[in-house]
Parts: sequence; C-alpha cells; structure tokens
Amino acid sequence: MMKKNIIFFDFDGTIVDSAPGIKESVQYALRHFGIEETREEILNLFIGPPLFDAFRDNYNMSKEDADTAVFKYRENYKGNKAMEKFIVYEGVEEMLKTLNDAGFTLCIASAKPTPFIKKMLDKADLSKYFYFINGASFDESKRTKSAVIAETIEVNGFLQEKILMVGDRENDVTGARNNGIDVLGVLYGYGDEEELRTSGCKQVAASPQEVVKIIMNQ
Repeated sequence: MMKKNIIFFDFDGTIVDSAPGIKESVQYALRHFGIEETREEILNLFIGPPLFDAFRDNYNMSKEDADTAVFKYRENYKGNKAMEKFIVYEGVEEMLKTLNDAGFTLCIASAKPTPFIKKMLDKADLSKYFYFINGASFDESKRTKSAVIAETIEVNGFLQEKILMVGDRENDVTGARNNGIDVLGVLYGYGDEEELRTSGCKQVAASPQEVVKIIMNQ
C-alpha cells in the first residue's frame, strides 16, 4: 500500500512562476506609502508568506497600514491584471498528469487567496488535476499556511499519515510540520536548499520530474 497517496501542493513557486505579477503588485502597494522598492531580495520575501505578515514585518507597518497595503496589492493584482503574469513551470503539467493517472489525490494548499488560485489554474488548464483547491481568505481570518493545511485536512477527513506536502519555502515546511505531515521541498521555486533544510525539510527535489520519482518510489 502507498505510504503517502494524498499530495498537497503549494502554488506560487511550486506549480507556477508568478513572481512578476507579485513583485509588481507589491511595488504598487508600497507606492501608496511613498516607498519605491527595487531590491530583489526584499521583493522575493513576499513570495510565499501571507501578504499581511510580509508588509508588517518587512516595513514595520501597523495593522491598519498592513491591511491597506494588502488591499492596494490586490487592487493591482486583480484590477490591473498582474495576476495573469505567470508561467507554469516546465514539467509541472506532466508531473500532475502522471500522479493523477497513478491514483494519487492532488490538492492545492496555498497562502494565496482561493479565487486567485482557481482563476490561474483555469487559465493554465490545470484545475482538472486537483481534487481540492484551498487557499487563504480575503478577510485574513485564514491566512497562514498552517491554517490552510489544517482546513484542507479537516474538510476532507484526510489522515495526516497519508499526506505529503510539496512546496518551495519555509512556510510550506513549518505549515506542514505544524499539522503533523511530511514535506518534500522543491528547488526550482523561490526558496533554496538551505532555507528548506533549516526549517526542517528532510527531502528535496530539483525538478518536477524528480518530484514524481520520489513520490512514486515511496
């Protein structure tokens, strides 16, 4: 019997490269506060973690300012169509199809709002591979990776020992570990091996093809 037959995938940095639209929207939001941010190392910090936390922590914003920053971000991301500036990583669709055809249950568990994920998956014609798609809520009541994973488990009645989380950042690892599930880190996204290993990830894959190989050979 397969040890892990339910696979939770992160979205940004694991399924799609959405960095251009995210960074553009962060810059748009910061301009509201008179901040011109061009440092790639700072902009990269917004890819993966909850937006509210990223604005608050990286710019020492109050709750009110962080809420405003998130609102302005989404104004650009959706209203100005920055959301459409993404590409599916090479090999990802083949990875999803192979795992789906092999009988694995595939889910999305992301800190990105669910409606954004669904629209992007539909645009890329990838929704058909997923049994359940779950992300953050717009009202910030469910914004952390831990909360999203917990809800995905609870709503579907999944057993933790049957789940493997696949993601590229520290928050994927900590969110999974907080819910008692194992993690497979990917190195083709926005995190690196040091970040993943330091946060407690024991296994990493360099490509979607390697993700398939590891999962299939459990």
